[in-house]
Amino acid sequence: MMRAHRSVARLASVRCAATQASSMPAVKFTPVKFQKEDVEKVMAELPEFNFYEIKEGSPNPYKEVTLDRSILLDAPSPVLSAPKIETSQLENGLKVVSIDKQ
Repeated sequence: MMRAHRSVARLASVRCAATQASSMPAVKFTPVKFQKEDVEKVMAELPEFNFYEIKEGSPNPYKEVTLDRSILLDAPSPVLSAPKIETSQLENGLKVVSIDKQ
């Protein structure tokens, strides 16, 4: 008896959500084209790196610093703005929704 009541309540909430979703405006996705890059030009931008060279380690000055403390000495004051949602669609059809919360 209790299971039937839960399934009816769940069905009612799904129908309510579907009705609300149909009344929302359609989202327009901005098309984003893939940028073709020359691999040689990209590799020229990278510094030289020797994968087989192991250097002596140095002590980490931030070893005991937790994420709730800033390590910046003169931290700039933040410029706050409202969160902004952007929608885009890649050439392969993948739709991306991003939000900038700062």
